Amino acid sequence: MYLDSTGDKAIGLLSNGEEISMEYGGEAMAHAFDAYDVGAIWANYDYDLSNAVPETLTINGKTHVCKKYSVDSLYGGTSIWSASVDGKPMAVQIKYNDIQGNSMLYQLWDWG
Repeated sequence: MYLDSTGDKAIGLLSNGEEISMEYGGEAMAHAFDAYDVGAIWANYDYDLSNAVPETLTINGKTHVCKKYSVDSLYGGTSIWSASVDGKPMAVQIKYNDIQGNSMLYQLWDWG
């Protein structure tokens, strides 16, 4: 995802190797990775976040030592990889799965 200079609006994204510009709706997407506390993402749900599994990811040439949290439901599942980036804990990867086997993967490619 590409953000404008304020960091408050997504102006484009890279999907399956293709750059896509965004003309609307970018405000909500701009904050997809703002969760400095992974628990804030699921704050409205009663999920046990103590099931973190250590996992190392390499995203855009950067290695992140992560804690992976996963939640499954009747409708699919979600996994969040949380790591410290520049001293701030944040989600570096989020993956959503539905019951049909479709998935969406979001990765933090750059920060700062």
